[in-house]
Amino acid sequence: MEGEIAQIGFSLAALLFLTMAIFLWTRWRDHTTSQVLALPVFFSAVWAGVFAFTSAGMITSVAPVIAAELFRCVLWAVALVLILRSLIVSKDLGGMATRWGYMIFFAATATGALLLIFTDLPVTMAIQLCICLSVSIFILFMAEQIYRHTPQEIGVGLRYFCLAVAGMFAYDIIYLVRELIAEDRNQELAAARGYVNAMLALPIFYSIRSRFNISMDSLLPRQIVFYTFSLIALSVLVIGIVAGDIFIREVGGEWSDVLRIIFAIALLMLLTTLFVSRSYRNKARVLVMKALFQYKYDYRREWLRFIGTLSRSVPEQAVPVTAVRAIAQIVNSSGGTAWVQQQGGDDYLPVGAWNCELPIDDSVNTSSSLVKFLAARHWIIDLDEAREFPTHYEDLKVDDAILKNEDWWLIVPMLLGDRLSGFITLLRPDDVPVLNFEDHDILKTAGRHVATHIEQAESDRRLSEAQQFGAYNRLTAFLMHDLNNLIAQQSLVVENAKHHRHNPDFVDDAIMTISHSVDRMRHLMEQLSSASRPAAKNRVKIGAAIKNAVKRSSSRTPVPEIVSCDDQVAVQADSERLSMVIGHLLRNAQEATAEGGAVTITTDTHDELVEIIIKDTGSGMTRDFVRDRLFRPFDSTKGSQGMGIGVYQAREYARSLGGQLNVQSEPGAGTEIRVHLPIV
Repeated sequence: MEGEIAQIGFSLAALLFLTMAIFLWTRWRDHTTSQVLALPVFFSAVWAGVFAFTSAGMITSVAPVIAAELFRCVLWAVALVLILRSLIVSKDLGGMATRWGYMIFFAATATGALLLIFTDLPVTMAIQLCICLSVSIFILFMAEQIYRHTPQEIGVGLRYFCLAVAGMFAYDIIYLVRELIAEDRNQELAAARGYVNAMLALPIFYSIRSRFNISMDSLLPRQIVFYTFSLIALSVLVIGIVAGDIFIREVGGEWSDVLRIIFAIALLMLLTTLFVSRSYRNKARVLVMKALFQYKYDYRREWLRFIGTLSRSVPEQAVPVTAVRAIAQIVNSSGGTAWVQQQGGDDYLPVGAWNCELPIDDSVNTSSSLVKFLAARHWIIDLDEAREFPTHYEDLKVDDAILKNEDWWLIVPMLLGDRLSGFITLLRPDDVPVLNFEDHDILKTAGRHVATHIEQAESDRRLSEAQQFGAYNRLTAFLMHDLNNLIAQQSLVVENAKHHRHNPDFVDDAIMTISHSVDRMRHLMEQLSSASRPAAKNRVKIGAAIKNAVKRSSSRTPVPEIVSCDDQVAVQADSERLSMVIGHLLRNAQEATAEGGAVTITTDTHDELVEIIIKDTGSGMTRDFVRDRLFRPFDSTKGSQGMGIGVYQAREYARSLGGQLNVQSEPGAGTEIRVHLPIV
């Protein structure tokens, strides 16, 4: 009769604790309370289930009973220590717990020795009773400490929790002491344990529902928690194997031996698959890490640092540079380079470098396997891993522009939606960390953010240029006003000439006025751009355009020299505008070259392109100036004498014809400008 009563009580307790465990598991990631209490609550359900099966006679071995008792006590003790540590973290909790642990250990050892000497209890039973009794006393002490140190703002939830846990283990102490000192076993006291635990499970569930929360940051290293969980999982597996074997033996009948063999073989195959397959192990590890642990990063702090770095952009550090720095700091990289696809271009070019040299001569084409892989997979590429295990990256062939620097470590894609706007290459740090799923996730997310940041900066730059062109159009209106004034002056001269054409003084004044007007008009026309008017495109011989430009520039020194010129090659362009573009480039070369220097112009043809090469022996330009300022509109080195749009207009006109303009220059070594145009 007592067995049936105990079975019902323990079954009810198992059901309540299992329900509570499921509730805690559903909130594991969002509540630190769930992370601390899920395992002791779950093992309380296991403990109650083992005792229910024992009461029903389905488990006859003492091993599951002893294991369940020990795991239940130890896990509740660990949970209470963690909770107390979060409440009184500034005090010497470690020393206090150590002292109490030693005291309880010595008391349990002495009690066990006395039991072995003066009673007939088996050694295993005596050890189990002493350990459970000692840990139960320790749990009572910890529950009392938590109750006293519970802050007012947490509310009554934690206090209900302490009273309920203390009640469970106080009853256990009474039961265990009775088992130790009595000669016969009290069946009623044992049968009531399930009902007591079931009743006290209700206030525990209420306290959890009231959502008291605790701060568990840095309480235990992740490795300790991981291996502790692994040990617990292994213990659960062993208990499951034993339980399965007992169940088959009890209900299998004459087939029990065959079923036990099949069960053992199936279990062996499952374990072999798990341990042999690297992919399954990795998936299991990631699943456990995501489900059980706090994240590696303090994301609030990481986000504030990341945004703070991006927002500290200064003129000497362009947006791509701060973007690289913000990404590199996540994984302690010592430097890196940002590669961005240029608007309307086919290449990804380096646009900013932090703590490393900018590879200005390198580029990665959009048709390369690296770009296609990043665009399709959106993966972080570990170059060390790609070299050692190429199959992990589908035998990816990385461009020579990247591989020639053996210090590159990671490639982080920058994505705008699903479009690859660029990527960041990071240098290998001194202490190379092992990256996990969390590092990859944060790098990919940060890469998307800096892609937006760089794109926004580029959009702002284009908007600024558009506004400057608007100002330039307004300037054109003022210049037209001056031209109207000049026309008015000429009209007045014409009108007065009807009456004073024979007056020598009038003729002298008229000539002076006309000369002054011509000078003013020439100066204005040289500053005006013809880009605002649509230019007609005709078949223009490149030789004629070059000779026209050289003739216009011959009044200045050094006089341009035509080294070679193919008069038969033609392009599709506006003859006047093409001559103006070549002439402007020649004048820039003349202004940069001192007396005695040389300015030459040459043509060459290859691959259906004609190449106009303008060289000078002038002062030259730095690479930084060519990259950052030469093609920037309205940025002139001539002060008020220039508007800073000549080279920019030349490049844009070449691009409008389907060509390109490239500049190579070194300080003190002169400049070489190459204009590529398609032949018609």
